[in-house]
Amino acid sequence: MKPTIIARRRLLAALALGSLLAPLPAVHAAPANQPIRLVVPFPPGGGTDAVARLLGNHLGDTLGVPVVIENRAGASGVIGIEAAARLPADGNNIVIGQADNLAVAPLLIKSVTYDAQADFQAVAHVADIPLLLVTATEQPYQTLADVVQAGRADPLLLTFGSAGVGTTPHLAGELFAQAADIKMHHISYKGSAPALTDVVAGRVTLMVSSISLAVPMIQSGKLRALAVTGAERSAALPDVPTVAEAANLPGFDVGTWYGIFAPKGTPQPAIERLNTGLNDVLRQPEVRAFLETQEGGVVRGGEPQALAERLAADIPRWRQVIADAGITLD
Repeated sequence: MKPTIIARRRLLAALALGSLLAPLPAVHAAPANQPIRLVVPFPPGGGTDAVARLLGNHLGDTLGVPVVIENRAGASGVIGIEAAARLPADGNNIVIGQADNLAVAPLLIKSVTYDAQADFQAVAHVADIPLLLVTATEQPYQTLADVVQAGRADPLLLTFGSAGVGTTPHLAGELFAQAADIKMHHISYKGSAPALTDVVAGRVTLMVSSISLAVPMIQSGKLRALAVTGAERSAALPDVPTVAEAANLPGFDVGTWYGIFAPKGTPQPAIERLNTGLNDVLRQPEVRAFLETQEGGVVRGGEPQALAERLAADIPRWRQVIADAGITLD
């Protein structure tokens, strides 16, 4: 065989091997100048929708691209999360999720088709949203310590309402009862409004409520705020103690959160771009003021890993609470 033929074959072989070893292009990455779709798993007009639209408006300004809100409501957020999991992992599709629909729903609803950790990548931890223990002003309980004392004296006395079985307020109430070593009979409602109505009327002892929903009734004198469930006091109610303070339960910290996620497989540069943009958004005074005073939250931000770790910690925690309280969904 002639030397030139041998050299040519060696050259072709080297080129072929080099093409196999070269890094694969990011074939799933969409151009960074395309619109971003932000899925909201609840209908327009609610609290999650308001947060998403605020974030979306500012994120669009920060990144220089439109952020399109897509409401996919149903089944307490499950339908929207399922839809988001099937979207292209191209860096231009994200979803706003919460503890309820990402950490809790897969533990209770057998028909859920997604696994939050397997099907999504964390982008940014927006805020922790503590809850609020409230009672009617006509009730004799002036403090949460009074509630604990009464519950220990009479295990059949206390009731608490929530927006539904398996919601974060329901689980938070169960966790408080377990931590305080008292019994509280849970009464489930189809939404927060009828639960608050019965609390105000004295038909239910307590309610675990969102801060934003309860504040107007506290200001009108119909409700008494007993304690915030988070690790620190809320800027929306700075005079209200935490459960840890009010009931002498050190370390008690429970609530929901807002986080932005992307479908699994989204390219890392896209995750970093979105994370940087969202951190810029979370530093803006208008956004911080809304999350802290309207939602009663604690703004977080930081690296994607912080949100991934929060989700990873919540799943076994809520699994244990569900098991201990014997919670099931028919």
